[in-house]
Amino acid sequence: MNFTRKATFICVLILGVAAGAAAQFGHQGPRAPQIPTPSIRQFLMKNLARRPDASFRWRIDLDAILKNYHELTKPIVPTHAFPKPACFIRGGRSDYVADEDLPLIKNIFPRAEIVTVPGAGHWVHIDATEDFLKIVTSFLGARPASQRPAGPHGNA
Repeated sequence: MNFTRKATFICVLILGVAAGAAAQFGHQGPRAPQIPTPSIRQFLMKNLARRPDASFRWRIDLDAILKNYHELTKPIVPTHAFPKPACFIRGGRSDYVADEDLPLIKNIFPRAEIVTVPGAGHWVHIDATEDFLKIVTSFLGARPASQRPAGPHGNA
């Protein structure tokens, strides 16, 4: 199966299961075992919108994702290192940022702080919200105001 068909199949499967669960039983009902992880069910439910005819549609531009999937999966080839502080937060139950990736990360981001949250999966902000917030606020608070990203009200 080529990647376009595979991506289409995966998206249709996810959308079909999520829409079916939403339409028939709600996100905690009898179809919940089809998507056993509550955080993933909630993520999918947030990406569904009800149409006027009471059916569901995908909020994200699925056609654009499918059309550009080859671009989304291309490796990023850096041309130089990023010299400022950076924070990588990874879940201990996720292999998305693997141990073997750490030397490359440190090569590109020499001032990187890499934090592993042991009980979290790929979506650390969902699986361990409090830990995630503590890590982010600590990282941002440890930097002088002049080095923090400017928000809507400046660096205050």
